Formats: sequence, C-alpha cells, structure tokens
Amino acid sequence: LEAAVAAGDAAARSKSNNGKSNNKNAKKQKSAAAAAHDDDVGVGGGDRPSVEELAAFREEHGIRVAEGVPDPIIRFQDAPFPKKLIAALLKQGYTSPSPIQAQAWPIAVTGRDVIAVAKTGSGKTCAFLLPALSRIVKQGASAAPDMEMVDGRFRPAAV
Repeated sequence: LEAAVAAGDAAARSKSNNGKSNNKNAKKQKSAAAAAHDDDVGVGGGDRPSVEELAAFREEHGIRVAEGVPDPIIRFQDAPFPKKLIAALLKQGYTSPSPIQAQAWPIAVTGRDVIAVAKTGSGKTCAFLLPALSRIVKQGASAAPDMEMVDGRFRPAAV
C-alpha cells in the first residue's frame, strides 16, 4: 500500500505540472504500486489521527454528526477497503478522501444509513459507491432477483 501511496503522490504532482512529469522514478513507483497491491484491506500506515485532529477536521469542513457516529477516515491508508480499490484512487491522483467521503465511508461500511448534504463535485457518488464496490470485491456479486412483469413494470418476483 505504501507503494500505491507513493504512486498516488507522484500522479498528483504530475497533474499539478500539467501532465509534464519527467520524473522516471514516478513511473517506477507506479509499476511497483501495480505489482504490490492485492485484495487485502488497508490497515493504516503509521499513527492514526488524534481525537483533536478529527474534531478539527469536522470543524474545518462543517461536518455535523449524531452521537456515536464513527470517526472520519481522513487518509486512504486508513480506509477499510481492499488495497486494489485504494490503489486505483491513488493512481488517479487523489491524495485524500473528500470531507463527504471521509465521514460517509465509516458509517456506510457498518451498514448504517447515511444522509448527507454536499456541493456538486464534492465526491458524494464515490462516498456512497465505494463501500458497495468494496463489498462486491470482498464477497462477490450476488445474483439479481427474479423479475416479473406487473402492471407494465418489472418487479421482483414473490418469494
């Protein structure tokens, strides 16, 4: 995962240079990241953020949550997703989750409902989709339910 983080950093620097990266090491890091990632779940890399840092993160981004809500995941390395999903995000140049992703992911992976309001382009789709993709990667896809036509619409068949 560390190689994926390094490759993500290199990709982010490359994007900030308008794609004009002449750094041969960045290409090597990307190759190492592709070879290093597997289906294991990210388990963090180093120190976890302190309670004060997490509170400051919520304050800075105007995140309000109910009592007992899990702490936000403010680094990809701490996300409970398969390494290959995290590596894919890093490879695209993302360096950290957006605020909506950081707070929605730990709630969604526990199976709880999430109601969130955020601006267009803030990462809401990824906030809700990545936990679903993670589950599919870990457990495999389930069969679609049998459907039947009822009043001109397809609906799940009765069990």
